[in-house]
This record gives sequence, structure tokens and C-alpha cells, in this order.
Amino acid sequence: MWWTWWCAVRWLGRTHALPRLALGEARVLVTGGGGGVGGHLVAEFAARGVAAVVVVDVDGERVARVVEAVGARHPAVRVEGVVMDVTSAEARRGLVAELAEKGLAINVLVNNAGVVAGRRVGSGDGRAEAMVTSLRVNVEAPMALVEALWPQLAGSGEQAQIVNVASTMGLVPAAGLADYCCSKYGLVGFHESLALEVRADGRDGYLGLTLVCPYKINTGMFDGVQLRMPWLLPALEADDVARSIVESVEAREEVVVLPWAVGAMFPVLGLLPRRVWVAVVEWFGGRHGMDNFAPRPDRELPAALRAS
Repeated sequence: MWWTWWCAVRWLGRTHALPRLALGEARVLVTGGGGGVGGHLVAEFAARGVAAVVVVDVDGERVARVVEAVGARHPAVRVEGVVMDVTSAEARRGLVAELAEKGLAINVLVNNAGVVAGRRVGSGDGRAEAMVTSLRVNVEAPMALVEALWPQLAGSGEQAQIVNVASTMGLVPAAGLADYCCSKYGLVGFHESLALEVRADGRDGYLGLTLVCPYKINTGMFDGVQLRMPWLLPALEADDVARSIVESVEAREEVVVLPWAVGAMFPVLGLLPRRVWVAVVEWFGGRHGMDNFAPRPDRELPAALRAS
């Protein structure tokens, strides 16, 4: 039940004592920026007048579409696109070199890219490799990108922010989501360890970290998932999530659980015996909620992201 106590403490003290981030001077990089929450993040940052925003995605057509649309709507904002596989070490080195060539020093990194296999262990569906890919995209890539961009984020002493978009499924388990929960639990652990390192190194006066744990988002990623009482906890809209993330970045909030009501539930669950909170999670859909989930052809992983 560690996660419930963690959420209680972190949720009750959400904001770090850092000055508000000056978005007008921000140079933002968003992974998974070609669509879904990522596309809305790019648009929201641009709408708030950042100096520059870099759209990173494995899908070149999506990158081009977002860059064109956001650039046309916000001509005063520099909008750049980078087509890359975030799991590739070579691509990450290329990203650093490309940013240097363009004279862009990133001071806000948003690790937003994510995938889900949505299968049960041992199901024999021929998609076991997709579970490994979830780990590579959802936790390995954010770790590696922070490392690659560390000189830009932490080296100058400029106000900067690292944003890791995890999930409420990084706090509670669910059948059929072993890959996704494992990767998001891992991202939460990486984020919290990094936060301690930042404080230990005396960088917490300028380098902030924001961990975002949203509930189900209406992007198609979890189509078919059935949860009890959807009228009580409806799926979040991508634009609302993006707006909340940008506001949290500007305010330098440390932990954001969306929606607010879900964040408030975790401390309550932490007071319950294990069997009881497991029963609660199962009742809400933790056991059978993924039973009707089936990846559509247009949601299959691009070849570049499949585990080799």
C-alpha cells in the first residue's frame, strides 16, 4: 500500500517553493507530440506564448501536421518538428545534435510519449514483444532523454522543468495492463529518485520536476475498456489534461493526479486492509475492465517501435 501513503503525502503538498516558470522564455520539447495529449500540449504551450516548442514523434506525417497547424495559429512562437524513435540511442544523440544546430537549448522537457500492449501475460496472442516495447517507450526513453538533455536542463542554472507523464495506473494495478502498470510504476520511481538527486545536488533552486498521473483519457488508447460508474469518473478529455499539465508546469507543481477526486481517493484506500482495497480496485474494473480491449489496426505499434 506504499502508493496510497505516497499519494497522500505528495498530493497534500503539491507545490514546490520555486518561482513561477516564465513561459514566455520557455523552450519546450514534447515527446509523443504528434497527437492525443501530446498534440494538445504543443498547442497549449504555444497558445501561452512560449518562445519555442519542439514536436517529437515517430510519425512524420503527424509531426508535420502539428507543426503546420500550431505554427500557423501562433506565428510568434517558434515551432520545430523532429521525427524520431525515442527508444533509439542513436536517434537521441541525433536529437541533441539537431537542437544544437538549430540553436535551441531546451529548458522544459515533457516526457509524454506512451504505448500500451493491453494483453494478459501468457495469452499466446503473438504480441508478447509489445509488453517489452511498453517498457522501452514508457520508462526507458524518459530516463534516457533526461540523461541526454541534462546539460541543457541542469547545466546553466536557468529555471527549468522536467515533466514525466505517468498514469494513475502507475499507482494501482489492473489485469490486462501488466506491461503498462509496470512501466508507469517504473516511471514514478524514476521521477521520485531523480527529485531526490536534484535536491541532494543543490539544483532544486532552479530545476523543478512535475509528475502527472492522469486517469483514463479519451484519446482512443483505451477504447473498449469498461469501468464501473463511468458517470462518476468519466474519461478525461485530452485538451483538459493538456491545459492542466501546462498550468502545473507554470506553477512548478510537484505531483498532479487528474482528476482531483481520484487523487483524493488514494489516501482513503491506504487506510483499508489489502483485501479490501483489492476488492475495491477489482469492483471498479481492475479485474475485468480490459476484457473487451483489442488493439485496432490503426493503433498497432509502428515497426520502428517494436522490440527487436
